[in-house]
Amino acid sequence: YEATLTGKVIDINTRWSEVYQNITVTIVVEGRENKPILCFRMTGEGAEDVQVGDTITVTGTLQNYAGTVEFNKPVMTQLSKGDALEIPTQPELIVDQAYALEPGESLPYTATLTGSVISIDSPWSDMYMNITVTMAVEGRGNMPIQCYRLRGEYAEYLTVGDIITVTGILTRYYKDATEDKPVIDKIEFSAGCTFVFDNHF
Repeated sequence: YEATLTGKVIDINTRWSEVYQNITVTIVVEGRENKPILCFRMTGEGAEDVQVGDTITVTGTLQNYAGTVEFNKPVMTQLSKGDALEIPTQPELIVDQAYALEPGESLPYTATLTGSVISIDSPWSDMYMNITVTMAVEGRGNMPIQCYRLRGEYAEYLTVGDIITVTGILTRYYKDATEDKPVIDKIEFSAGCTFVFDNHF
C-alpha cells in the first residue's frame, strides 16, 4: 500500500537531475531517528530545492531493497525549509558530537568515519548478510564506535586491524540493566550502515 511519512532530510544522496527530474535523499521520522529511510528518485514540486535540514512529506511505496529501507520513486507533497545544517567534516568533531548525545538520540545527519576495526562483536551471518564490529577513529581511540549489522562487499572477511570507512546514522543506544545483564550504553552506527575497505584487500 502507499504510505505517507514526514521527516527531516539528513542527506542528499543524489543531487537533483535536470535530465530525469528527480532527486534522492534520506529522511528520518521523529521518534525513529535511528531508522533512516531513503527516498529514491523522488519527484514533486520544489524537490529540486530540497536541502539537508528541510522537513518533507513523502508519499509512495516502502520496500526493503538489499537491506536499505526506501521509498521507491515517491512524490514529495510538502516542503518546509529548515535552517541550513552545518555538517562537520573533521572526524574527531563527529565522534565528539556522537558521544555528547543523550540516550536514544541520533545525530541529525548521515555521518562517515574512517577507523580501525578493534573487535568483531558478532560474526558474519550468511542468513542476514551482515556483521557487527567495533571501530576506533584516529585521535579518538578511547571513544569506540560499534558498527551494528554492518553491510558491504567482502564484509564476511573483516578482521581486527582492517581500516574501514563507514557511513550511517550515529546513535547513542541505551538499555537499562536487567537481573542478568548490565546497563548497555554505547555509541553505534545503527543497523543498515555500510562500509568500504580503506586498506588494500
